[in-house]
Amino acid sequence: MKRLLIFFCLVTFLGINCYAQDYNETLQSFMQHYQKDNLTGMKQVAQQLKQYYPDDYAGYAFAAYTNLLENKLSDAEVNLKSVRILNPVDLGSYSIGSYKAFLNGNTSEAEKLMHFAFQLKTNQTALQDILGDISQLERFLKKDLSELKKIAQDADNNTSGSIKAMKIYTDCTAAWWQKKDCNVTEAVNYFNNREHKNVEVLAQIQFNRASAYYDTQQWEQAQKAYQQFLELPVVKNGQLGFAVAHSLLRLSYFDADGELIIAKANQGLKYIEDLPNTTFIKCELLMRKMHAYAELNDLENKLVAAQTLLNHAKKVNFTYAALKAKNTIGAYYIESRKPGAAGLAYQNLFEAYQQVQQFNEPDLQSEIASNYALALWKRGEKSKAKQMIENEYEYALKNSKYLDAQNLANNLAFMFYMNKDYTEAAALFEKAIAITENHLQKLPQQEQLLVMNNHAGAYSGLVMSYRNLNETEKLFKAQDLNRSRILKNNLNKDLPQVSLAKVQSQLAPDEVMLYYSTGEPGEMIVSVITSTAVNIGYNFPIDDWLQLKKKFINVVNQQPNSINNYVAKLNEEIIDGKLVTYSDKKQGFTAKDYNQFIDISREFLQSHDEKLADLRTEFLKHWYQFLIQPMANQIQGKKTLIISAEGKLGFIPFEAFINPSNRYLIEDFNVKYIPSATIWASLQNRNYSADRKSLLAMGGATYGKPNDSGSENRSMPDVYQIKNQLAQKISENKVNLKEELSQLGFGGANYLAGTLKEVQNLKSIVPDATILINEQMKESDIKRLDKANELANYKWLHIATHGFALDNFPQLSGVMMMQPPGGDGQEDMFLLAHEIAQLNLQADMAVLSACETALGKVYKGEGVNGLNSALLTAGANNTLLSLWPVNDAGTMVLMTLVYNNLNQSKMSVEDAVNSAKREMLSGKYGAQFATPVIWAPFVINGK
Repeated sequence: MKRLLIFFCLVTFLGINCYAQDYNETLQSFMQHYQKDNLTGMKQVAQQLKQYYPDDYAGYAFAAYTNLLENKLSDAEVNLKSVRILNPVDLGSYSIGSYKAFLNGNTSEAEKLMHFAFQLKTNQTALQDILGDISQLERFLKKDLSELKKIAQDADNNTSGSIKAMKIYTDCTAAWWQKKDCNVTEAVNYFNNREHKNVEVLAQIQFNRASAYYDTQQWEQAQKAYQQFLELPVVKNGQLGFAVAHSLLRLSYFDADGELIIAKANQGLKYIEDLPNTTFIKCELLMRKMHAYAELNDLENKLVAAQTLLNHAKKVNFTYAALKAKNTIGAYYIESRKPGAAGLAYQNLFEAYQQVQQFNEPDLQSEIASNYALALWKRGEKSKAKQMIENEYEYALKNSKYLDAQNLANNLAFMFYMNKDYTEAAALFEKAIAITENHLQKLPQQEQLLVMNNHAGAYSGLVMSYRNLNETEKLFKAQDLNRSRILKNNLNKDLPQVSLAKVQSQLAPDEVMLYYSTGEPGEMIVSVITSTAVNIGYNFPIDDWLQLKKKFINVVNQQPNSINNYVAKLNEEIIDGKLVTYSDKKQGFTAKDYNQFIDISREFLQSHDEKLADLRTEFLKHWYQFLIQPMANQIQGKKTLIISAEGKLGFIPFEAFINPSNRYLIEDFNVKYIPSATIWASLQNRNYSADRKSLLAMGGATYGKPNDSGSENRSMPDVYQIKNQLAQKISENKVNLKEELSQLGFGGANYLAGTLKEVQNLKSIVPDATILINEQMKESDIKRLDKANELANYKWLHIATHGFALDNFPQLSGVMMMQPPGGDGQEDMFLLAHEIAQLNLQADMAVLSACETALGKVYKGEGVNGLNSALLTAGANNTLLSLWPVNDAGTMVLMTLVYNNLNQSKMSVEDAVNSAKREMLSGKYGAQFATPVIWAPFVINGK
């Protein structure tokens, strides 16, 4: 038994310090009992090891051995199952497994495992030790195990090179952790050439190499090595569970995608789910899930993960994890409207704050203090809360913990805001934002998006504060700073933020810019900007929102509005079967309610069901009252509304809003959209030659069979892993992503006959148009035209095909190109957003006549990230994209009118699109085309 753990200690370095005094003393205690044949003592020590070192396999191995001494073979198998998960690659693990197999009558398995054991021997005493075990088994079981001893002797004789191989391996392992190169090939060859080949030990070598890279901060090599380990067949077969979980945990730290982090955590948890006791690594994986749900703003799942984590952390006395969980639970209940939420928030945060002060983790203390102060504030202990935040803020700044300082300044600012001290709140929000802005400059784009998504609250708080202070210029600056940052950098990294005065100077007298921001859920703040004046619009019709919530959202969510024949008032709600009364009605309308109202609005707008027409009208009237009516005086007499909407509000066409006179907004105004004022101002200076050709139109592509993707049913971890590979290739500017796209199910599609008719019709409207149909619209064709600078020679670019915009993976937004039976050379036949952004366009308008091309992922602080951004980056001054699918006939009518207006009537892009919509809604082309379902989804965005 004394050779047990040697291999593990030398090569795995997984959380347990093999040389810790208490641990070694416990091992020695077992050996003392072992030498005295003291079974009771051995069992007690085995149990102690399982309890106090749950991530180590020694306790389970010793327990399995004591089970064998008692002839409890089924119990031994249970413990050996845990050994195989935690660390099967050890002389002791294999030898005990061999004993058990032999006692079960499985001689061939016993021989194999015994050979595996002796392949890992590091000295000549291994045989003596194992024979000692077998002799002890003979004494306890009263059996002759001579045959098992012969198996051990044969294994020892047949593994004469193992000591040398293990020395090479252990020396190399030590060298790797010292960041030194070491050639382990001779040892690998030894293990590879055994008659009883052990694929587990070969996999363990790969795992240890990856772990050494990680621990020595060689991040790129670590990531690659862990991926290679996970691709090994032995791993895919479900073996080496603890090493797999450890690899997935570490790989998750390279991921920015919350869904991918969750997938890796879940996969890791599955590999160790059969362990009977909680482990530290299980807690680590649960912490990653909790973090990822926070990134995704999935509050309910974050709470579940935190509660699960707290339960397991307590079992293994993992104080840090328990405190993280309590902090998360407390933070959830600060914002919760559930009965007893305030008490639960205070209880969890009070306990966490008391405990963290005894725990030398100042960063964690700062994190907990930030939330605990909010709980104190809500209890009325405002001075104590303020002092706590100020102390932690000063500490964070002093110790260069800038992101902690940002969070603390933000929370302190909201305290002042709630206390209606808007001047002090604004000053603190400005401090928080200054920290964020400084930090962002050091990050790549994807990480910038995530940081902005997390820090957007400070920008919103600043907007709300300036609204209350009536600071028009500062309000506009805060709004503009908080959107389209990545797009601005892609257009021109040196592009300065536009001033309010500059915007006014570039607005025509008949134009008005409406710059929308959302404050609290259901609260609208808008900068109303004309060439001569700036005003702040505001609306917070909380009663209207609550009535609509009870009428629609609660019905959809199957949430009752009455209990025991009592109908809940506007400031009341029934949650979990209990009546909750709010001191402030605003508490009854949440961000989730607001976003759900937008989703329902979009469903009504897309529906051809006449039964829903009245409901659609009701919703569109509400949107008008909410977003337009407060500015009625300022926009009166203007021709064009230039709208910058925030968040998911950009997924609703304002032109379809209905005023009290039952007129659509577009009947009185042109409507166009901009990503931000800075982008809009920049585009005003992007003017192209008048000598360009008119129109380049593409359509009529044929595709492979709809089910011809080469994909197979995949687990969610597989899907997220493929997405991760795609993101990596996209970041490296790789153009052929066919393998990954195919694995995700992207392949063929149904032929769209309407797209051929559409572009042929455009040729009749614009006689000098260039049209590319069928085999002429391959991905390679458009890239060839771009390389020849031909794409830059057209005023209007029109592509009619299948399109896709994925809100959970904006990099995978794009359009399908022609799919010849033999493929398209090096191209994958999908023109994706990152490829579109690299085209050289000089178009006044780029049209993607496809489904939902105006959508994408909404990032706080950026806006919609998708095809619109890609086209503007490529050089299009305006885009015409779709918010939802439109039938062929409706698209044909709209596009015919738009291009007639452009080519025959010589209208601007703005006038051409808006006039076409007005003509359709007039009923001139039939009632079926007069509905906003048909004319509203195509929205113009840009210059």
